[in-house]
Amino acid sequence: MNLIERNEVRGFGQPVLLGRRLTVFNTLFYANARNSIGEFLEEFAVSIDELKSAVSYCKNRECKTLHHPTDKYCDGCILRSFAEGYQSTKNDFTEEGGISYSKDGTIIFLGTLTELDDDEFGQLGWILAEKVEKRLLVL
Repeated sequence: MNLIERNEVRGFGQPVLLGRRLTVFNTLFYANARNSIGEFLEEFAVSIDELKSAVSYCKNRECKTLHHPTDKYCDGCILRSFAEGYQSTKNDFTEEGGISYSKDGTIIFLGTLTELDDDEFGQLGWILAEKVEKRLLVL
């Protein structure tokens, strides 16, 4: 049962839960961040089948096949960073006292340059999927 779609109108071409705007990556990120899977399911009104579909989709890297010019990888996933030619933010920011400031003064990031770079680079979505999958096994 695949409950994931790519839709340029919902999610701007990113893989999302079918008929919704919640991306696969955000589904996994928030499921992992909550104290319990049940808490996540209730808070986001996501079914267990939708969550399992997101886990399977990301774990198997089904997003690697782009079918349409509007298809995109999820924001937050490292695959998107690679696809968009990621460049380190360290050349555009300075750090003072653990806070990073853009050199043009328009952006403040409450963290170090390393934390900013890590945040911008993205996460390995399939590793996040494996963490959520392990949490699902104890339900």
